[in-house]
Amino acid sequence: MLVRSGDPFRELGLLSSRLDSLFRGEDGDAGEATANWAPTMDVIEKDDSILLRAELPGMNEEDVEITVENRYLTIQGEKKFEHEEGEGN
Repeated sequence: MLVRSGDPFRELGLLSSRLDSLFRGEDGDAGEATANWAPTMDVIEKDDSILLRAELPGMNEEDVEITVENRYLTIQGEKKFEHEEGEGN
């Protein structure tokens, strides 16, 4: 049996606040949740190169753009979800 002490409405308010901050950036813009996501990666340093393996489930190679600019590596892409409309809710 799980027994909790405290005000359940306070905890609900904390949850609501955390969810709000997840979907709001520092300046109040939406999208922080996806902007700060990073894939799981393995980095292997060799004598003359660096190998990165990124886990990008559900994405094809043509959906991913890799750039290096001013010593910053950027991996970006968009995962597209297929949506089938059916009858009902």
